Amino acid sequence: MEDAQVDGAAVWLAYLAGLPPIRLHDLRHGAASLMLAAGVEMKVVQETLGHTSSAFTADTYTSVYPQVATAAAEKTAALLFGKEDQTAPGKLISLRG
Repeated sequence: MEDAQVDGAAVWLAYLAGLPPIRLHDLRHGAASLMLAAGVEMKVVQETLGHTSSAFTADTYTSVYPQVATAAAEKTAALLFGKEDQTAPGKLISLRG
């Protein structure tokens, strides 16, 4: 089956289910963006998508970076200043005894 046929079938199934039309590629892009926004490491996203390099993945999904950069800065500040972020997954380890 050709890619266009698969996408056409997906759009048709979405229509039958009462959902907006969406291509499978759109779902793939959405999943990658959500992984990055959730803090999944770039290398894991790259391997999940089957990209040959994490640089390509990073270049493709730079629109997610402002959120990722903000989250990274907040986690780093919390680590340094001993303020735990209760909303983030995982446990922060304070460098201050």
